[in-house]
Amino acid sequence: MFVLRDLHPFVKNPTTEKNAPIVRELRNLTQELKRSRKIIITTRVVAQRKI
Repeated sequence: MFVLRDLHPFVKNPTTEKNAPIVRELRNLTQELKRSRKIIITTRVVAQRKI
């Protein structure tokens, strides 16, 4: 199991020159992990507001 934290800035804008290599590696990794018994878990911080 791989836990990847705070990737939302990269995934939100995947076509920028800076983010494209990271997104490509994630796609490659997911294809590789489909053949194994491993998984990726991505997390992000969610802002909470008081109501």
